[in-house]
This record gives sequence, C-alpha cells and structure tokens, in this order.
Amino acid sequence: MTAKGRVLNASLLALLLLLLVVHLKKSFSGSASFFDDSYMFYRYAVHVRQGLGWSWNLDGGHTYGQTSLGWGFVVLLLSFLPLSIAKTLVFGSWLTSIAALCVMAHAISSNARSAYFASMWRVLVLIGWPLAICAIFLFQEVTGMDTMLGLLVVSAYVGMVLAWSRGNVRPEWVGVVGGLALVTRPESALIVVLMPVLAYVLLKEKATREGLVRLLGTFALLLVLYFVGAKLYFHTMLPLSFYMKSRHAYEGYAGRWLPASSAVAFFGSSCIFLLVIAGCVRKKDLRLLAVCFVPLFLTVLALCRVTQIMGQNSRYYVPYFALIIVPAMLLLDGRVAEREEDATHAGEFGLIARYAMVFVVLCLLQPKFPGALFWRVDQAFEGKKVVYAESERTIDATKPLPYVDPMDSLRDVGNLLVEPLPKGSTVAASEVGYVGAMAPQVNVIDMAGLNDTEIALHGFDAEAFLSRKPDLIWMPHTDYTYQRGVLFTTPSLLRDYTVIDGAGTYGIAIRKDSPNRAQIDSAMQAMWKKRYDGYAMNDYVVRSVHWDRSTHVLAGNSSSN
Repeated sequence: MTAKGRVLNASLLALLLLLLVVHLKKSFSGSASFFDDSYMFYRYAVHVRQGLGWSWNLDGGHTYGQTSLGWGFVVLLLSFLPLSIAKTLVFGSWLTSIAALCVMAHAISSNARSAYFASMWRVLVLIGWPLAICAIFLFQEVTGMDTMLGLLVVSAYVGMVLAWSRGNVRPEWVGVVGGLALVTRPESALIVVLMPVLAYVLLKEKATREGLVRLLGTFALLLVLYFVGAKLYFHTMLPLSFYMKSRHAYEGYAGRWLPASSAVAFFGSSCIFLLVIAGCVRKKDLRLLAVCFVPLFLTVLALCRVTQIMGQNSRYYVPYFALIIVPAMLLLDGRVAEREEDATHAGEFGLIARYAMVFVVLCLLQPKFPGALFWRVDQAFEGKKVVYAESERTIDATKPLPYVDPMDSLRDVGNLLVEPLPKGSTVAASEVGYVGAMAPQVNVIDMAGLNDTEIALHGFDAEAFLSRKPDLIWMPHTDYTYQRGVLFTTPSLLRDYTVIDGAGTYGIAIRKDSPNRAQIDSAMQAMWKKRYDGYAMNDYVVRSVHWDRSTHVLAGNSSSN
C-alpha cells in the first residue's frame, strides 16, 4: 500500500472514531434512548458488590433475571467507574460497540486471501463507515443493553469457525467462544451448533470430523456446566424470561413488537453489504453464504416467535450483523485477490442487473411498504392478541388527570418516591429497571416476573402478591391487561391500600399501615404538585372497582415499539 493510501486510510479511521465519539457525547448529553431494562443489570451489579451475589432483592436469593450473564459481568466491572448510572451504561455499550467493530474486522482480515484485506485497520474502515451511518446500529450502540456485546462475541465466533474450517484455529477454542456466545445471547446456541456443521459439510477445506466432534463436544460440555451451574446457583436452568415467555405470563398482553417488520428493517439496514454480496457472488461462493445465512435465517425465524419486549429498532437481530457483513467482505476480498478483470465484473449488464434486483427487493421489503402485507406477517408471528377490558374504577373526580409521558412517570416514581425510602422497604411495579437501580436498598417486586422467581414459575397471583405487603405499588403497565384487572379487583387491594387512579400514568397504591406511610405521603405530595398541580389528590382515590373480565381481539397495527 502506498504512503498516500496509508494516510487516507488513517484519516478515514480517525474520522470514523471522531464520528462515534461525537455520538457518545451527544448521548451523554441526554439524547440517548432510555432503556429501562438496562438498569436491571446495574442493580444486580450493586448487589454483587454488596456481597449478595446475583440477587435482585436484599434477601440474597439468587435470581436469574439477567438474560445476558455476560453483560452482567461487564456491567459489574463498569460499575466501578466514577460515572452516573446512565452514563456508565451508555459508555459501556458504546465502548463494547467499538470493540465489536474491531473484532469483526479481525474476523474478516484473519480469513482474507488478499493483501489489502489482510489489514484489520483497512477492513475496519470498510465496515465501520456503513455502520456509523446506520440508524439501527447507532441506536443500539448507546442503549446500555447487551446488544453490542452480543455482536462482539458472535463476530468472534463467525471468524473463528471460518478460520477453523481452514485449519488455522483449534476446535476447542471455537467451542469456548461458542459457550461465551451462549451466556451473552442464549438464542445464539442455534448458530453455535449449525455453523460449524455446515462449514464442515460445505466448505470442504481442512475441517475434519474429529475437529467437529471436539468443537461441538467442548460446547456441549460448557452447555452442561452452564445448565448445572445455573440450576445449583439460581434454582432455574434458564433465565426467568424463558419461563415467562413460554408459559402463562403474557395472558392479555397488549403490546405489539412487530417481529417480522423488525427483521426486515434489520436486513434493510444491511443493504450496503447485501449489495456487495450481489455484486461479488459467484457459484463457488454459495457454500460460504449458506454457512452464514442458513443459521442466520433460522435464528431470525426463531426470534420472530419471541415476545420481543424492549425490542425497539431490531435489537434482537443486531447481534447477528456479522453473519451478513463477514461473508460480504470475504466475497469482496476474493474478487480483489483474483485481480482479474472478469473476476470483478459479471459483465457490465449482469452486474447492474444484480444491483438493481437487490435494490428493488430492499425497497419492497421496507416495513411500511406494503404495510398491510407486513401487518399480516407480524400478526402471524405474534398470534391473535386477546386482551382484557380495563376495569371500571369509581372516583370522585369528573375528569381524568392530565397525561404524563410514561418515561417521565418512571423517573418520578424512581427519584421522588422510591429512592428516598429506607433500607428494607418494599415496592412493586412492572417497570422495575430504573426504579430498582435508583434504590438498591429497597426490595422491588417485579410484577412482570422477569426478576421474580415465584411469579415467573407459577404465574401472577394477586392475593399471594399482596400478602408480601409492598409499601408502595406502581400499578402494572397498561399492556398487562390481565394483571391490572385481577389486581384492581382483589378485595384486599382497596381494603389495605389507598389507590390513586392515574397517578404516575398507571396508578399508584400506598399501603395504609406501612411504617413508611408518612414519608411516602410527603413524596406523593411533591410528585403531585410537580405533575398535577391544581387537581385534588383525594378526588382520584379509588372508591370501588368493577371488572367483568370481558375480552376482545386487539385491532390495528399500533405498537409499543
């Protein structure tokens, strides 16, 4: 590479890093997406540092509420930084995204055949710029969630499988990275198993049957250790979200997350790399594409069957960018390596036809065109949404409280009501990430069950829940139509609690005999003055409730997404 070429590459790399740093700074200023679930990881980290282990509450009962144990360990390390919780989470996922780009670039360069692509830094420029202008990537880069760590580990695994198929990596190490992928994103197990099998069958390079057995055997051993360790430590082999989403928990759940449209948006955001594949692919490359694309498509189909809560902007799919980007760059690398005119062009007309075909398909696959088609596909994956009618609550007021954005209510409840409570107090909510992180000294009952083993395994029982005597209940999100109905109509709720309808958007209940009642009442007055000044709080106290358990099929294509 010439001196001018090196200077150009270094300049592009520096500008790429500057662009990402500016994005981080903008996120730090408060414009980053607010992911309530990300705060859950921080609460667990605080409790580990306090000697409670991976426990959600102060009883020290180990809780498998983190869907990504790998990210939990990362957040634990990040929690030592002298930053606020929000900035720690944003900085952590941003830093992990930079590492993920570097790992993906290394996965490509280590499998490259040309001298140009053998440089990781050149590859980093080639893949970094398309992602740096990709809205989905930029959104996920600063959510504080495990998404970027998933991208990092999956990128490493894809690169190592391809290197193993060429005899450059020991199979045991590939199996170990597969184990790391499992504890980072559990659904990646499908890719971990399928990809080496396909590489052995299709690529036919230096991969051996013995190597495949050792690779999968290592992963199987780690899988068994993972299940046994989880069962012994957490008393459940899988994250609580698995039990919630596969059994009873989402009866009457009204939220729509449009899994098929999100998948299409994910592929649409990869359009530059798909166009590279269209321009470079030849018959001999189809085996490599099959090794990467078959596990990818099967994983996407599996994810489309999942209730994708907090799945904004294709979050569930982004960790698998590498299964598109790595083969795209390796195909381009192959054309560069051949250095033949007819190897880089399938004939001018043929090349233009390929690009045009992919462009047209991508345009047709945009989530909003045709919207009716994708609405039907999303319905097919999500199933018929049967929801319960909202209960009828009797109050003295003649008009409802003014609307407050749920995110503002989340901060109000966390900062004003819960954070000041003394150690050992108990609160309950369905939106528990921010609330729990702000008050690690308080027990938090997760009514959605994602951090509550009893609810996750046995379902939501309103009487059993109220018997735990939370001092404060922030009523469930309106998407949980069944939980709201049974809770509002449980006799002991109005008997033992003062229920203020609409407060904090979803309603707030305060236990009448709570030892912290005076403190909570004072905090409620402060929140009320901030959000509902001019309205009499007593007029919104619930006097009686009627709920006929009637259901209806949710219509329309609105989404919580």
